[in-house]
Amino acid sequence: MKKAELIQKAVEYLVEEGTKNTSSGNWVIEAEEVAEALNVSLDTILEYGDEIADELVLCEPVSGVSYTSEEGNFDMDFFLDYCENAKEEETIRALLILPEKPPRRIDLDNTLKALQKAVGGYVESLTVEPDVTFLLNEEGKLKGLPANRHYRGDILVGPVLVCGVKGEHFCSLREDQMAKYEQMFQESETFTPREQFGLVFYTL
Repeated sequence: MKKAELIQKAVEYLVEEGTKNTSSGNWVIEAEEVAEALNVSLDTILEYGDEIADELVLCEPVSGVSYTSEEGNFDMDFFLDYCENAKEEETIRALLILPEKPPRRIDLDNTLKALQKAVGGYVESLTVEPDVTFLLNEEGKLKGLPANRHYRGDILVGPVLVCGVKGEHFCSLREDQMAKYEQMFQESETFTPREQFGLVFYTL
């Protein structure tokens, strides 16, 4: 079997098995299983593992892929719309960032009511990665909520809830995502009265 054909068949197998079996949107398949399914050696799959992962992430149903040859498995996340047995998480693990405080991991009900309570009002979703979003108070700047963190040339105000996204559903953050945003926002920030006033003035 030629290299390109092998990679394509491996990708097709991983996507088919993942979307068919997962109920959460996440599915892990060992390289050994892929080798057996394609009737090739484990060393062959390990050799092309990075290239298989690169092709996987380009597939429409796939929202993320983690692969290391040391672990020898494909850790895949799929958009729930493509998963026939997927169920929306009832409880999600997210990162809550409050003004002048370090980030805090929380578990909360995956309901609109719980999300609104977390941000203190109507929810605005700011997508920062294909599978990560910031949930903010939609009227935060109009209400003059306290400035929280600088982000991409803007100032986030009020509570910020960082959570995962799969398709049209909110979901738990993966551990690597949780650690990334904990580190990014670990240091609280202070803002001058002029900055805080400028936020309110700008929105009027």
